[in-house]
Amino acid sequence: MHKSLNPLLELKLSHHFHSAFRKLHMLLNQGTSPEKLSMTVAVGIILGLFPIIGTTSVLCLGASLTLRLNKVFIQMVNYMVYPLQLVLFIPLIKAGNEIFQLTGHPVNYQNLLHLFRHDTFAALGEFTNLLMAAIILWAVAAVPLTFILYHSSLKYMKRLKVKI
Repeated sequence: MHKSLNPLLELKLSHHFHSAFRKLHMLLNQGTSPEKLSMTVAVGIILGLFPIIGTTSVLCLGASLTLRLNKVFIQMVNYMVYPLQLVLFIPLIKAGNEIFQLTGHPVNYQNLLHLFRHDTFAALGEFTNLLMAAIILWAVAAVPLTFILYHSSLKYMKRLKVKI
């Protein structure tokens, strides 16, 4: 024979379940107009490509709070572009090195590992400069790409009349 929970406890659990469900529903439905979804796609892609690995989730959360974008959708977009972030990481660093002429040698894993083994502090300084150059290049590319991604995804969202 099944013994039921205390009716007061059942009521309390039911209330917590419904409250959590309402909060989840509100979270999923926030920022679901075609304009907001397009902005979420554009910002999620651009921030997802930020050249410091491990920071993009926090950046996307901050952008979603600031711009009132869909928090769940922006993280999904961010995670979808993660492989591209990894692919672009070294080329951005190499391009930054070439454009800003930061080192007298080509940037590759072997050179960085060699430098880290022999002079860790010098390697950290050099790597910090390389990352800053990559961030500058990312920022320069991010501005026009955000507009392109927003407008192209907006046309698509309006055509599909996307609703979550």
